[in-house]
Amino acid sequence: MVFNVTQTVDDKIEISVIDIETITEELKQFIDENIHQICIGEDGDLSTIKLDLKGRIERWGDQNKIIGSIAEFFIHLYLKYKGYKQECLFFNLEENSLKKGFDGLYSIEDDLWFMESKSGLITTSGITHASKIREAYNDVKAKITTEVSNNPWLNAYNHARAVGTKKELRDRLKSLSDDFINHRYQSIDDNNIIPSATIFLNGVWTPQNHDEIVQSIKRISILQGKKIHVICVTQNSYEMFMQYLGAENE
Repeated sequence: MVFNVTQTVDDKIEISVIDIETITEELKQFIDENIHQICIGEDGDLSTIKLDLKGRIERWGDQNKIIGSIAEFFIHLYLKYKGYKQECLFFNLEENSLKKGFDGLYSIEDDLWFMESKSGLITTSGITHASKIREAYNDVKAKITTEVSNNPWLNAYNHARAVGTKKELRDRLKSLSDDFINHRYQSIDDNNIIPSATIFLNGVWTPQNHDEIVQSIKRISILQGKKIHVICVTQNSYEMFMQYLGAENE
């Protein structure tokens, strides 16, 4: 089993609750097979891309950026596992810079999906999956429906061009970018969204009650969208991914 996941579908909302206690052999193999495509959109040497990703993460220095990037990587990985087509690069188009648009852009057939990822440490006061999902939802809604500081649609369009997204979807993103420039904003109800939450434990695994997490998500009354896929991930530690990245390069 690649992912230990509980899935619930309720009306237009799908909820995935995932435990990553260790990087199992099955999960490691799946990462090995997909890390290059996730990061730069094409295949290549495994040890080189691991070294590259490890260096990029380490250069952040700031712990919040480190855990945020690792959390986002695993959301990309899970969505690939679920059959979503990644229409963006994990590595940003500008070296060592943060994305200025959506954390993730995906497609299923002709539907576009927009992802925002929020994460934190279990030691953070008041942290829950539901609180992080609210943060992720509020971010993706703001980017879709309001005048944020950067044009998220243009960033999504540029990533889509870089990975060779089919022209119909690129044209749709370009039109949305033009609307944004002309102060015409979109409705959240017309867009498919993926608010995601990751909580990192302190390296001592505590079994998670998936039913309680699902119920806490269902109680979030603000969630709106054409279709919604909520993803809640609990990871034993962020260090275990760094150990995976360094395993063949030490």
